[in-house]
Amino acid sequence: MGKIKGESDKIPTKKEIVFKRVFDAPRELVFKSWTEPKRLAKWWGPKGFTNPVCEVDAKPGGSILIHMCGPDGSVYPMTGVFHEINAPERLVFASAVPDGKGGNHLEVLNTVTFAEQSGRTTITLQAKIISSTAQGDIFLEGMEEGWTQSLERLAGYVTKPDQSLLVVVTHKFSASAEQVFDAWLDSKMIGLWMFGPKLRDEEILHLNVDPRVGGSFSFLVKREGKEIDHIGEYIEMERPHRLVFTWGIKDFGASSRVTIEITNVRNGCELKLTNELDPAWVSYIERTKEGWTKMIKVLADLLGG
Repeated sequence: MGKIKGESDKIPTKKEIVFKRVFDAPRELVFKSWTEPKRLAKWWGPKGFTNPVCEVDAKPGGSILIHMCGPDGSVYPMTGVFHEINAPERLVFASAVPDGKGGNHLEVLNTVTFAEQSGRTTITLQAKIISSTAQGDIFLEGMEEGWTQSLERLAGYVTKPDQSLLVVVTHKFSASAEQVFDAWLDSKMIGLWMFGPKLRDEEILHLNVDPRVGGSFSFLVKREGKEIDHIGEYIEMERPHRLVFTWGIKDFGASSRVTIEITNVRNGCELKLTNELDPAWVSYIERTKEGWTKMIKVLADLLGG
């Protein structure tokens, strides 16, 4: 049915979705997982999503800004504001999908209650649709499944909240901190040490880099007849000492987080790479460390040690 002349782009609706779930964790922890950005970023969004930007000001009137990054590298911004915070019993906040023009495609009022019994926590989530445009209806179609997967991830997180898989690689370079830092952002350099025949039997199809905070990269290679696209987003960039980005493979699932720290030392610099992996990647931990170690060794040789 076509839009009636003069009709608002936003269509008010009374639609509500209610979820109820029991978590094998204390109420205080479950509540904090909604209000502390580092915890929230661990589970927010459907399976395979990460949150490279997760800014939460947990107070009445405080703002919410989350950039959800899908397995294919697409970024879905979400904004919001807290209306009520009664720790650790009740949380009310509005969430919205911005349209990029100062308005919203979708607005939702979320009320979450937390009840504890015998060390376990039952949450009840009521998501009430305030308004939606035609574009917002597309997001609505996946909202129920999205919340279901998010709560599943929350359940996994609060069971083992501090569990993570860390790959740490260090190396001392005779090159300057600036040279080492820039080698991570220059596509020509990346093609000499991170990908290509010096590392493995593969063909480089493209190395696209947008070297800025919020910028993304795509490193597409062909191995054994199969195309593999390494994707991510730059989160922090403080030349020449710190670089943080997400790292994943398109259509493969959850991405990881990589932190590069470079310190000046006598006659050069020292690099420390920390790759924080999702527990689902446990079978890849040794392979991941071997891969980073080999790449950094090639970079050192390229820069003269």
